[in-house]
Amino acid sequence: MNTLYVFTQGSLVRRVGQRLLIEKDQRRLYECPLHDAGRILRYGGLVQIPYHTLDALLARDVALYYLRRSGAIKGKMMPCDDSPAIVRQHQYRLFNDDRV
Repeated sequence: MNTLYVFTQGSLVRRVGQRLLIEKDQRRLYECPLHDAGRILRYGGLVQIPYHTLDALLARDVALYYLRRSGAIKGKMMPCDDSPAIVRQHQYRLFNDDRV
């Protein structure tokens, strides 16, 4: 999995089929298969990522990091890992089962 760095202010990161495109002013700057993206680092506040693209990234376990133009991290969006919650529910169920 690769890290995708998006520095170009005013650019758009979008999904088209199974590909990620980075465009600015309707000009393609970069393109890669969606499955190659391991994480995306978005620098500055003027990089747009539409909801349908965010949804596709989350579905494929791709983390998105929001950074200031200086590189300082502002936040991150990561897929929810609810597997510990499912395990915990199963443990409670077994604990309350008198047959076990």
